[in-house]
Amino acid sequence: MSMAKNLKRGKPKKSAGDVLFVAVEGKTEEDYISALRRKYRIPGQRLMIHNVGNGPASEVGRLMKGLSGNKRYQGVCSSIDYRWGVADTEWEHGWKDCAARPDKIPSRGSSKTLWALSSASFERWLLLHYVPSPPKVNAKRLAAELSKYLPGYSSQHKGLTDQQASELMERLPVALKHAERIRESGCDNDDAFTDVDLLVRQIVAMNSGALLQ
Repeated sequence: MSMAKNLKRGKPKKSAGDVLFVAVEGKTEEDYISALRRKYRIPGQRLMIHNVGNGPASEVGRLMKGLSGNKRYQGVCSSIDYRWGVADTEWEHGWKDCAARPDKIPSRGSSKTLWALSSASFERWLLLHYVPSPPKVNAKRLAAELSKYLPGYSSQHKGLTDQQASELMERLPVALKHAERIRESGCDNDDAFTDVDLLVRQIVAMNSGALLQ
């Protein structure tokens, strides 16, 4: 049973002392998580972001498994409470061989990697900021669909401008509501799901003064 079946709407637990490490596979994902960090005023040492550089989920998984031996993070690895991997399924790349949807959020300090996966691409999560149910199409078509709502967005120019990131942050409550409705409906199958909202909720909860809608 996926975490999707177990989540209940309600006030999230405060996690003001948590330290998160988030590995992403692209510039758009990095820019989005960075925008969340700015919006909720979370220090960089409590929300660390590492971009593996447009690699598949397997590259993200490899980084997470070898994190303790990574010279860049040796001094802080023991302080990390949660490790998240943000990746696309891209359908055809056998993502289940290296990643899995979370059943639950484990206790602090678990070595288990939590995955914020999205069917086909991260753009599925971004589309939820505008529409209640993004289409079941490939990554290229999801990006084209997103460009209808987010001016200037293009899969050819990876990343988010400050204006685009700001607009997405303003529409975050809409995205969370849409994701919750999909999960409650039981329609979040392998062709049409995103678990990015689970990571987003945990990040927002790091700011004890923030409220989730």
